[in-house]
Amino acid sequence: MLEFPQKFNVKITLYNKDYSFGNGLYRLLLLIDEYKSINRACKEMRMAYSKAYKMILRSEKDLNCKLLVGKIGGKGGGGSTLTPEARKLISFYEKVNLETKEFVKNEIEKFEKEISQTEN
Repeated sequence: MLEFPQKFNVKITLYNKDYSFGNGLYRLLLLIDEYKSINRACKEMRMAYSKAYKMILRSEKDLNCKLLVGKIGGKGGGGSTLTPEARKLISFYEKVNLETKEFVKNEIEKFEKEISQTEN
């Protein structure tokens, strides 16, 4: 008898031509928003600053919008904040991700019922 999988994973990536906005950049932007610092967000994710910077640039190019507004350091310190476009992308990503996972979960449950009915 089939032991039906209890877990599933769905990966969502938003892009036009180049894979540019997925879970990694989503998490990075949330941390940048929390800490107001790319560097601190990178440390939290154990990601090289150069990799994060490339991810941000690639996404900005592909989506044709700025994701961050930076303030150069100095006496008061620097920092980064999310643009309104970045916030819209985050909201859209969360919505698509949630709705996709719900859809897949429901489809799996329907399929599981079909399988169990055919086995009886």
